[in-house]
Amino acid sequence: MRIRSHLAILAVGAMLPVLGFAVLVSVVLLEQDRSTLQRAAMDRARAMMTAIDAELRGSLGTLDALAASASLESGDLRAFRAEATRVLATQPTWTNITLVRPSGEKLVDVGTPEGRPLPRIVDPSSVARAAATGKAAIGSVDTDGASAAAVPIRVPVMQGRDVAYVLTAIVRPDAFEQLIRQQRLPAGWISGLVDASGRFIARIPPRPAGDLSSVAFRTAVMQQPEGWWRGSSVEGRDVYTAHEVSSFSNWSIGLAIPAEVVLGGVRNTALLSALGVLASIVVAVAIVMSSGRRIARPIVALATAARSIGTGQTGPAPVASDVREVREVAAALHDADAAVRERQLLIQREKDALQATDRAKDEFIAALSHELRNPLAAMTAASHILRVVEPTHTAAADARVVIHRQTKHMSRMIEDLLDVSRILMGKANLTIESFDLARLVRNTVDAWQAAGRLAGRVVSVAAEPAWIAADRTRMEQILANLLDNAIKFTTDDTKISVTVTQDDGMAVLCVSDEGPGIAPDLMPRVFEVFVQGKQDVGRSYGGMGVGLTLVKRLTELQQGSIAVTAGAGGVGTAFTLRFPIVAPPIAPSGPQATRGTRVEPRRVLVIEDNPDGREMLRQVLEMSGHQVYDAMNGITGVERALQHRPDVAVVDIGLPDIDGYHVARRIRESTNHDIALIALTGYGQPENKRRAFEAGFDLYLVKPVTIETLDGAIAQVTASGTAASMRTG
Repeated sequence: MRIRSHLAILAVGAMLPVLGFAVLVSVVLLEQDRSTLQRAAMDRARAMMTAIDAELRGSLGTLDALAASASLESGDLRAFRAEATRVLATQPTWTNITLVRPSGEKLVDVGTPEGRPLPRIVDPSSVARAAATGKAAIGSVDTDGASAAAVPIRVPVMQGRDVAYVLTAIVRPDAFEQLIRQQRLPAGWISGLVDASGRFIARIPPRPAGDLSSVAFRTAVMQQPEGWWRGSSVEGRDVYTAHEVSSFSNWSIGLAIPAEVVLGGVRNTALLSALGVLASIVVAVAIVMSSGRRIARPIVALATAARSIGTGQTGPAPVASDVREVREVAAALHDADAAVRERQLLIQREKDALQATDRAKDEFIAALSHELRNPLAAMTAASHILRVVEPTHTAAADARVVIHRQTKHMSRMIEDLLDVSRILMGKANLTIESFDLARLVRNTVDAWQAAGRLAGRVVSVAAEPAWIAADRTRMEQILANLLDNAIKFTTDDTKISVTVTQDDGMAVLCVSDEGPGIAPDLMPRVFEVFVQGKQDVGRSYGGMGVGLTLVKRLTELQQGSIAVTAGAGGVGTAFTLRFPIVAPPIAPSGPQATRGTRVEPRRVLVIEDNPDGREMLRQVLEMSGHQVYDAMNGITGVERALQHRPDVAVVDIGLPDIDGYHVARRIRESTNHDIALIALTGYGQPENKRRAFEAGFDLYLVKPVTIETLDGAIAQVTASGTAASMRTG
């Protein structure tokens, strides 16, 4: 095979993983776009149904007011008809008001002049339903024998405990069409309101009220109260539909989006992907042709020059090439030819040297081939997995991890810069302990001063006590990197300042200098790996651009944050780190529950929404001899507190319905029983603790806690008078 063929294979091999990854990303993005459109359609359908239910409830409210008429209570139907006529005039969407007995006898029909025969009852089944249940009933659209479609809304009129009448408002279907039009649906979208029998009440584009909706829509509504599916509209159009069924009226709303709108992104992405692949192939072929020509020609010339060595001619012809290695080989060939002609006695020795060189080259290539093929084999298998399984499959996740790991392994063979990879990848092992940050800063600066590492710089330290929970060694590493950075960019006549202060519950460490500062264009990327400012020829500032990256990673691993600011006029730099303050350790005072100390069994209520956390807490408390009740939300927890009257309630603050503060207030307000309340939560800010005590909690614990601590807390709050004194104190 020619060199160009090898280059073509290399180009194709390099392109395939990239193209595969591009296709995978395209598929994921398409699925995300489709999911976003689905969620938006479902949200809009819910909003439309909410508006329709509100309209129905408004009509029911008016009917309820009319049902309370004194004339209706006294049986004066003539006076009631006059009052109903006045109400009808105020309701532009109503066409009639009727009054019927539960038996179906129509007594009043405002739309029919007095003395004339009363027309039939619209949707008699809804009359029977309202009379039987004693509750409001929303009827279905009715078009039989009527001049226009009508929708009955009925309320029962109670006299004593019996239904005396059924009062009905007849509503025009087009009243609901206005609610749909207010949504301003895009062109081509379809929305329809359908009654419980599957007939249209209102629709955009319009359809006659009373027409049946599509079979696909009726089937979907019967299967589930809300959903997203693909089917056909009544016109036969291919659409994706979101539907929502009202539990109040049993009506349903449908929002249909043309399939070409939903799938349009797929086509566009497929076209762009195809164009991208074609462009990549064209570029790759062009690069292969160009590179092959530039490499093949000088190699052919080198071959010709090599064949002329030792032939007695004047020497090999010069080889012109912009490839450095080719020029070096050509020069070597000229030297070799001169050596052959000048010293024939050294020919064999030169041959032996060349053979040894060839063997060394072969051994190097063999070793390199072995080291490259191992990760390439793993990457090839992983890429195959990514092609054949779903992106969310466990094997796909494993394959991505393999590709990531093997890529880094190949990079390590080229550069020896990943000694800090574990820290850069956030996998450093941390030993967390509580210590005074101010003391660590003073000790570190004193140690550098004693060791002469400050290089004659003046370093001032102003530190007030601030206890944090962190890895002491890593904090020293962070400070060392910041000091080293400051020393690197300052001279003997400038100053370095290190301060430790407290601010809003945070320990603030600031290292500032009076050096030349950081260029504005470099400031946003100063913590990125290998990012450095401009270097002079002698690289007097040195470094590889990883020190500040390590500082940022180690800070974030220890729940801290870091920011960099430039001094006035661009002179000087300040790095500010913030860590949560913790309480300094104190000697235990008073009796405490420890392992092996028997705690008096209590009745304990656990209110926790996390199933695993709730179950584990219940089991460990039962293992301590307590009788445990549990609840998965705040409302249930309050009910069980009132039902079981426990001695202690352990309450999570972040509950799904009402938070732990409301739970505590309701328990305190609803019972005279002295229930001790313990807040057990992941919120550890002073504001959270203050709110907890104001709500009525006796004790505030921050997760995680040991069973010994929890037993001790239960013993503490259930001790005679302890809970009351804690709340009042």
